[in-house]
Amino acid sequence: MAIMRFTQIRDKSGAGSRHKNEGTGMSLHYKVVAETLIDASAERVWAILTDFAGYDDWNPMLTEMSGKPEVGSDLRFIVTDAKGSRRRMGGKVHEVIPGRRLEWRGGNPVTFIGHHFFELHPVGETTRFIHGEVYFGLGPLFLRPVLNARAAPLYPALNEALKARAEAQE
Repeated sequence: MAIMRFTQIRDKSGAGSRHKNEGTGMSLHYKVVAETLIDASAERVWAILTDFAGYDDWNPMLTEMSGKPEVGSDLRFIVTDAKGSRRRMGGKVHEVIPGRRLEWRGGNPVTFIGHHFFELHPVGETTRFIHGEVYFGLGPLFLRPVLNARAAPLYPALNEALKARAEAQE
């Protein structure tokens, strides 16, 4: 079962936020995070997450993923929201800590920027998987109900699909 947290924070300084939107002056953000304990090694989970070509086989949120899990790489993918609408999007890989963290960022600096991340924390022979996104810009200010209804359910859905795939292969 996934644990979800939603926050909408006004922080003029960006202090205390790992995901502050440097250089844009935007202080309002919306964050969605889902956590899942996966009965598989972090190495196995990482291998699935970084096999972008395999996303179509298991991932209900991100499909047709292309690019490389390397800092600076351009990513292209389709996001299917909770209502079934599909949207082509992209981003640039911002951070990679092999076996532990993958983050990409994309969007328009004024209307909507997303910082999407996967974090893996080994817990014995299992993995605590944290998946989320921090949205910045004017979009989160005006679209919070849409984010709650159409975007937020995608995060635990991805987590549960990843859990099923990793545990079946372990």
